[in-house]
Amino acid sequence: LPAASGCLADVVDGVTRTPVNPTAWAMDYYNQGEVVSGVTRTLHIAGQVSVVDAPGTTWGVKASKPNDMRDQMAGALAAIDAVLEGAGMTRDNLVHMQFFVTDMDAGLDSVDILMDWLGDRRPPQSFIGVEALFMPELVIEIEATAVSGN
Repeated sequence: LPAASGCLADVVDGVTRTPVNPTAWAMDYYNQGEVVSGVTRTLHIAGQVSVVDAPGTTWGVKASKPNDMRDQMAGALAAIDAVLEGAGMTRDNLVHMQFFVTDMDAGLDSVDILMDWLGDRRPPQSFIGVEALFMPELVIEIEATAVSGN
């Protein structure tokens, strides 16, 4: 498999993940692809957002801090942690992430939060600019996929 130097296969929970990076430009942030084998369980995480309880509102929740990308990114990542934990998985099991942001500049300026959260893992990712999310005060929604060999 083509891979840029320094990218080695890794095994977590019986799943082998082999990075595929034909070019090295994004390797500090994510792998351009990963060949994943040995999977017996796949967790598809629906779009997670950063909300707090708000009884009496349409959804029963509201944005944690309206229009605050950094706060909402941290909150959405915490929500992903909760789903992973509920499935008996961790961040190490993530194999793909997709970010929907209403302000691309603010999203990219907040990538340090994501990098700190991911640690040494860099699953393939996409940042997609959108006009709006399901609540006007939300600025980021994150979907993810995780796998486990047990």
